[in-house]
Amino acid sequence: NMLYNALRVRALRKLLLRNSLHQQQRAEAGTFAGSQINSGADQGLRLSKSINQTSLQASTTDVPFHVQKASPATLPEEESLTRAQDASQIVVPEASPIHLTFATKDPAANVVVQQLSDIFVGKDKWKGVKNSFGDPAMVNYALCEPFQLFDSKSASQLLDLAKQYLDSDFEYSTSRTSACIRACPALENAIVAIAPQLEQVATRLVGEKMKMHGFRLESAHVNVQRGVQEGPVDDWHQDSTPFVLVTALTEHSADPGGNLLVEKEEGAHYKCKLTQPGEAVLMQGSIIPHCAQQSEIGERYTIVTSFFVDSPLVYDSTSMRVAAGYSPPARCIDEYLRHVLKRLVLSGAATATQETRELQQEVERIMKMEVVKLKKEHELTWELIPENRRGSREVAEAWGRLYYAADRLEAAGHYEDIVRVANECLSNLMRLRENFSREETANAI
Repeated sequence: NMLYNALRVRALRKLLLRNSLHQQQRAEAGTFAGSQINSGADQGLRLSKSINQTSLQASTTDVPFHVQKASPATLPEEESLTRAQDASQIVVPEASPIHLTFATKDPAANVVVQQLSDIFVGKDKWKGVKNSFGDPAMVNYALCEPFQLFDSKSASQLLDLAKQYLDSDFEYSTSRTSACIRACPALENAIVAIAPQLEQVATRLVGEKMKMHGFRLESAHVNVQRGVQEGPVDDWHQDSTPFVLVTALTEHSADPGGNLLVEKEEGAHYKCKLTQPGEAVLMQGSIIPHCAQQSEIGERYTIVTSFFVDSPLVYDSTSMRVAAGYSPPARCIDEYLRHVLKRLVLSGAATATQETRELQQEVERIMKMEVVKLKKEHELTWELIPENRRGSREVAEAWGRLYYAADRLEAAGHYEDIVRVANECLSNLMRLRENFSREETANAI
């Protein structure tokens, strides 16, 4: 605990120094417009006496980790513009206000799948495909043909629910995305309630054991087009989570636009059209560049749910760098850290179950790669959080936890040390969440 607190204070001092330097540089240039960062960092330095007061978002369901394969993700960096306030406080899960119904008992039955090898033609050419951050494709899956996932009533319920949060603290926009709704508990609860069934659908399509992502922030992201507009709803990009399930909530059967454009080799485009509410497509969006084309007749709403392949045998390049630009920062940091730590702990446990020493060594190698990735996330993400949202105590504490975990894991050598440190950090996160839950219950009473 003494080491933990010392490293946390050290991290917070680094934040203060960095923010002070930024303020000085901007003041000298005559462009500094406020003191929000410094005031927030000053709050952060007073945190050594309040470690158990930390804010931590309640996570998705704790489903056991399965041993199969996993997939990478990419992270387009961008400046963020947001209408939302800094809603870093904990969102207490509530019962879902709606109950979703699938269109059939087996929505993924007989759905045609297009593999990466169909897009990148040539003997194992797809294995050499890398995204914009250098992460390779690990699963030979690109996308499926559109299929009816939800019935029309469920799609209508999701649409009505999403519209309730327009112009709220849950609506964001960026240079890439015209508008979206994120971090909305009501939408997240509706999707997470059927996570096991959605995981079965994704598993059926990909042919690998799939799991809804540990980033609850990425469970119910809604892309929004209110009316006819000039630019795309979500411009060309690769996703920061391995797989995305995109479900239409609006009608586009007579719409000349509204396509999902997928880039193939040499700039060719493949059009995937979701025409009916409740129709969906699952794609490895971390690898294939894609664009959500605007509707030419009116509004366009889609809900996006992220997945990863549930295995320690493939490097998971999931990033929080994109999410940090348009999400509650403290929640984003804690959810990402929890995902990485849980994966390291369970990957370490799975090492002993591998059939050969070669497979054990592969798991250990991937674990070390993911530790390096965590360190990189710590180094690069802070500047991507909007300045007016960095200054709260919750953000400073979450950043301190990220720094502590990344620093300790980097110093660990053998994979057993990585597992021990990851388990310690994960236990701290869970204990903080339990402490908060007890405090919230006491306050409610």
